[in-house]
Amino acid sequence: MKTGTSNIAILFFSRSAKEEAMAKNWLKDKDPSINVQIAQQLIDQSKLAIQKSGLPVFSFDSSKQIGSTFGERLANAFEQVFHNGYDAVISVGNDSPQLNEINWAEIIKTLQSGQNVLGPSNRGGAYLIGMTKKAFRYYGFIHLPWKKSHLFNALNNFLKKNDVTVKLLPKYRDINSWYDLILLRNELSQNPLLKLLRNWIFSNDSYPFSDEVRIIKNSPILHFGLRAPPAIVLHSQTIV
Repeated sequence: MKTGTSNIAILFFSRSAKEEAMAKNWLKDKDPSINVQIAQQLIDQSKLAIQKSGLPVFSFDSSKQIGSTFGERLANAFEQVFHNGYDAVISVGNDSPQLNEINWAEIIKTLQSGQNVLGPSNRGGAYLIGMTKKAFRYYGFIHLPWKKSHLFNALNNFLKKNDVTVKLLPKYRDINSWYDLILLRNELSQNPLLKLLRNWIFSNDSYPFSDEVRIIKNSPILHFGLRAPPAIVLHSQTIV
């Protein structure tokens, strides 16, 4: 039986950068390579954050995922890691650029005490699921409302229904749209992802920008000295 922190592993569950770019398509109808760069930046940042944990990492990209639904693929990945002898598994994806802020020591201590850990995302999902083998229920896990806005509440209730104590982490932003990238700027002004976007936007004066990008290009939002965000008009909506 594994002991100490070695009884806990991280499950990195992610599509390839190309697949993620096709699914998210942050800059619609533009050079596909830019979306791939954004996706790859998110993946690379997640991997670097995970390495800080000091825990063994099992990566499940599309080629290793088994199942016809997201729930089946993630449940099978959890089960496989548990079968490798681990008593707790921490699952993270690639769409939260704030993973580097995670207190891994606190999460490890919580899981070793028998509790579970959930990191809520701003859209009602979960950027981190730390679950003990004792709490894992394969079929119940599969049928949770994956990809839905009430996933986090369902996950929380799922664990509590099995008399499992759940520790909640701070709420972080996930990146599923250009609007999410804009909001991220106000929270993480020095994030490498935003530097990538700033460099791309301001080095492409002749590029046929969409209305969204043109508005951002002509606003101070990508100048990192600001603390409060300007009002930005996207699709005739005012976002503050």
